[in-house]
Amino acid sequence: MAADLLEAEGVGGVSLREVARRAGLSHGTPRRHFPTRANLLAHVSADGFRGLHAAVGAAVAALGPGASNRARLAAASRGYVAFALAHPGLITLMFRFDLLDRNEPALAATSHAAFDQLIDLVKAAQGDGWRTEQDPRLLAGALWSSVHGLVSLWLDEAIQPSTGARHVGELLDPLLAMLVPEEGGYE
Repeated sequence: MAADLLEAEGVGGVSLREVARRAGLSHGTPRRHFPTRANLLAHVSADGFRGLHAAVGAAVAALGPGASNRARLAAASRGYVAFALAHPGLITLMFRFDLLDRNEPALAATSHAAFDQLIDLVKAAQGDGWRTEQDPRLLAGALWSSVHGLVSLWLDEAIQPSTGARHVGELLDPLLAMLVPEEGGYE
């Protein structure tokens, strides 16, 4: 319910009272489960991180067992972008920690699981000789922030006018070629 409201109205339209109204409940009922709006939004974000984890995992799995570890990293990035484009309100909320209850255990667990998934993919690529001199956490952070930055610019329609890109892949493909080149590519 709250996730649908988020996508339809944006984060400003999500309130405990509106969730209750749309669910046909008394306005106080949601407080039994979510003591504050920030806690409700943290739970919605936790669900978002679960969905992101699944989308990235599915994108990587779709490559099959013979894919290189660098190709898996690129597929993970494409899975991230596909998830973000399908859930623009949710992907925005997931990183608005100023609005979220940071003490909510589900948010911490799911956000860390999503990042750990990327770290594991980075470590696998490092096992094949890619950027072995760098800390895998830092590499994962750099990759995540680059892809998230692109998606944020795309969703805000800030990059299209200056680039003329008609679809996000026109920007994502060269970004991944720079960040995660196939063996023998630009390092």
